Amino acid sequence: KPLGLTTGNDEHGWRALTACRLAGLLVPQQISVVSYGNDPIICEFCHPPLSSVIVDDGRIGFEAAQILDQLLEDPASHPANVPIAPGGIQERRSSEFIAVDDPLVARALYHIRDRRGLLSLNDLLRHLHVSQSKLYRRFQTALGRSPSEEIRAMRLITIREMLLSTDLSLTDIAIDVGFDHVSQLSREVKAAYGVSPTKLRREHMLR
Repeated sequence: KPLGLTTGNDEHGWRALTACRLAGLLVPQQISVVSYGNDPIICEFCHPPLSSVIVDDGRIGFEAAQILDQLLEDPASHPANVPIAPGGIQERRSSEFIAVDDPLVARALYHIRDRRGLLSLNDLLRHLHVSQSKLYRRFQTALGRSPSEEIRAMRLITIREMLLSTDLSLTDIAIDVGFDHVSQLSREVKAAYGVSPTKLRREHMLR
């Protein structure tokens, strides 16, 4: 540990995540998992959600039709194997990690990601039963940044996901992530992404 694991299909990926959980291994902090197939029903309901290689079904169908047409024209022909590149990787939380050797930092990162950044530094310290100075020192050594910076970065990822994948109002999102006012949400988003939350959402919808 840490290591990366790939599986031949999403069901095996789900089984791998279950095995890791039963063995007490942290995903993705100790074991980063990527499967194949990108079945949203399986991948989204895994814990944590499973990253998976996207299958280019359209290309596979096209090439299969070409081969079938060739065989109908000449049954004795021997069509060549056609390599088909994947459609990329749908990244989810099972591979959302930069591996670290420090077990305390790994536990902290797991908790921050499990809570999607929606916690305070004091919440994290209570969960880990460690002092702020010790955790800060270990984070700086392992990652070159502070626990508070990691929480903020994870919270911003959560905010972005909520803006782009839900129709929640800015007020509802601000409340859900622990801000007292929408203005706080707007400042954080603009500082991170260079545009307002409304513009970020609109630009995504136009793509």
